[in-house]
Amino acid sequence: ASCSDVSFILPDDVTLENEDFTPSFVSVSSLDITRPTEKMQTQILFGDVSQIHMSPSSLYITSTISQSQTAQEDQKCPENAKCIAPTYQYESTTLIHRYALENGTPKYVYTTKVTGNPMNQYSMDEDANGNFRIVTQSYAWSSGQNQNSTNLSVIDKTGKVIGSLSGLAPGENFQSARFIADRLYLVTFEQIDPLFVIDLSSPTAPKVLGELKIPGYSTYLHPYDTDRLIGLGYDTFTNQWGGTQNAGLKIDLYNVSDVKNPKQEATLTLGDNGSSSEVLTNPRAFVY
Repeated sequence: ASCSDVSFILPDDVTLENEDFTPSFVSVSSLDITRPTEKMQTQILFGDVSQIHMSPSSLYITSTISQSQTAQEDQKCPENAKCIAPTYQYESTTLIHRYALENGTPKYVYTTKVTGNPMNQYSMDEDANGNFRIVTQSYAWSSGQNQNSTNLSVIDKTGKVIGSLSGLAPGENFQSARFIADRLYLVTFEQIDPLFVIDLSSPTAPKVLGELKIPGYSTYLHPYDTDRLIGLGYDTFTNQWGGTQNAGLKIDLYNVSDVKNPKQEATLTLGDNGSSSEVLTNPRAFVY
């Protein structure tokens, strides 16, 4: 491609001055599978890609940027104390680029920024009205304690954040998410597994409907029927030092017919500590 054919997707000057951003050349190609002999359409983007989400009408590309701080700013020592190894704090944010699909050709629409980072493609979704929904985790560590939290952002077709939930499950790590119509099912974990049921029927006012806390956690959620979800992940146990460790693989059947009181309808643990499965990192290895 010639330079004039490259689309440059860059943060604004202030962001570039204050945050770490490593762009690269990204090729976006489309092929009409009903006409396989026709030439593929290709665009070259100058930006960065960490995760993508595709809907029938849009392509969303996300990229991660980390706030850059000076050494003086990085030192988080107690007042009047000497630090041998000061902690370093970085705020990670996500750039979201939306492309509208017109006759197979992606056309740039907007770039916006949200706090934290998504986990995978299941952390993102587009509703029937074209609003983009994304779940991210904010990373923080203070006084030796995990201060991570999980956020939900709803973004309209123009790139404006119209609804959000922030600071969900403070001190816990985001493990999995699944959007199903106007509901979001969200799993976080520290020592037990909270399964959140979140209502998205009003994009400007999402709200938590119910929560289930059980041992272990799910790293992948799969729709079973209108009232149930399958959760795949790990059972856990408390070791002799009081820490939490993974046990065997765990398959849960969650009943969410009562959204205010989700329940664990059935559970099965396979293997023991050290067991693993491809499905925990590759959901396509799971078929129902």
